[in-house]
Amino acid sequence: MQNALKEKVSFAYAYLRGTHLLTAGILSWLIYVLFFTFFRYTLFCMKYDFFSMGNILTDILISVEDRDLTALGIHKGTMKIIDHQEGEKILQYLAGYKTKYYCGGSAANTMITLSELGPKVVLCGRAGNDNFGQIYIDRLSERKNLTSAIVREDGDTGSSIVLITPDYERSMNTNLGICKNFSPEDINEDELKESSMLSFTGYMWDTENQKQAVMKALDICKINDIKVAFDVADKLSIQRYRDDYLTIIQQHCDYVFANKKEAATLFDNNNPEECVKLLSELDCTAIVKLGDKGALIKAPGEETIPVPVKGFTTCVDTTGAGDTFAAGFLYGIDRRKSLEEAGSYASIAASAIIAKFGGQFNKAEIEELKKKLD
Repeated sequence: MQNALKEKVSFAYAYLRGTHLLTAGILSWLIYVLFFTFFRYTLFCMKYDFFSMGNILTDILISVEDRDLTALGIHKGTMKIIDHQEGEKILQYLAGYKTKYYCGGSAANTMITLSELGPKVVLCGRAGNDNFGQIYIDRLSERKNLTSAIVREDGDTGSSIVLITPDYERSMNTNLGICKNFSPEDINEDELKESSMLSFTGYMWDTENQKQAVMKALDICKINDIKVAFDVADKLSIQRYRDDYLTIIQQHCDYVFANKKEAATLFDNNNPEECVKLLSELDCTAIVKLGDKGALIKAPGEETIPVPVKGFTTCVDTTGAGDTFAAGFLYGIDRRKSLEEAGSYASIAASAIIAKFGGQFNKAEIEELKKKLD
């Protein structure tokens, strides 16, 4: 009888001790997981979500007629590099036309929108020690979550005369000014290394020192396992640098943006479905924009995802449409959304920007956009 009682007491003690050890083990495991998650986040989480380098340009927006483009010898819907004299000629011809000024440049449009949506971004480039340059820097300082890594020097800040025809097509005439002096030493390596993704465009491939700067940044990204997003930017630039772009895409890029005309020029193929497939075969996620037909997205080895137009109301000005599309998509990626969801973000953002004049949102407009994306 006593032996049986002793056995039961011993069993109960062992059971309770085992339960206690199990509970202690579970608690220890939970503490370890929480500590490791916090430790990993604080140690490895990047300081910035996006780092971008681009041409720092003052956008000069003017509404014109098709006959004005003809008189000026400007090819509709393209971006042309001009000098100071050509710019003066255009502005003299259009004297008296309604003109608006904005902080511009493709990289700036994308980064400003991203920063206002929430991600922390760095914008790198060159601006002059002139009035336009100071206004540009001052306006950037008003943007939350945006760190300026813009280098200043004596000379003219770049500008882009954007001529908008009644069909809302834009023809850009860009004087790079100080932008063309952007060089490898202008890249803040520490800030790039602390970023999750590099974003740049084909507009940064027009001078030899700009090319060297781009390649330096791409090499840093490869060594530090930083993602890369590339917008090929312009049909004419593709015609000039097609082979260079294809090499960059295949060797360095994770996400590549092109509109229908750009993709057709890149692959000498007018079929967007075939173009997005060919682009994804270069080992990147391909995004081909189709204007009012939406977009196509294809990751390597995956099915093509059609993205319908969302949020569209009316078109007032297409300035910044592609830049804002990229911002919406990258915002979705930053929030770890699926490619389909990121495409929807892009479509909603692009539809919102073309419903207004200019390539950036004001505070009220960005709050409205956030509601649409939530």
